Amino acid sequence: MAKVVNAEVVARPNESAERLIRRFVKKCKRRGFLDEVRKRRYFEKKSDKRRREKAESEYRRQRDKRKQEAAQNRRKRRK
Repeated sequence: MAKVVNAEVVARPNESAERLIRRFVKKCKRRGFLDEVRKRRYFEKKSDKRRREKAESEYRRQRDKRKQEAAQNRRKRRK
């Protein structure tokens, strides 16, 4: 059974409806509701899921490595 997750926003004093809706949309994006719906729209085989997750992991690892190298280069240039 799927876990039930709700996003709830309570209106603040003197808060407009537009701002309330904007906060709700932001909260939904942060929690990844739409991403989850898009992922579950079609069935994904276990092997395909593992392959996708491995590729995502490798991408994050490479990105973090580039960020770390860029930070080190900035520190070197300061000296």
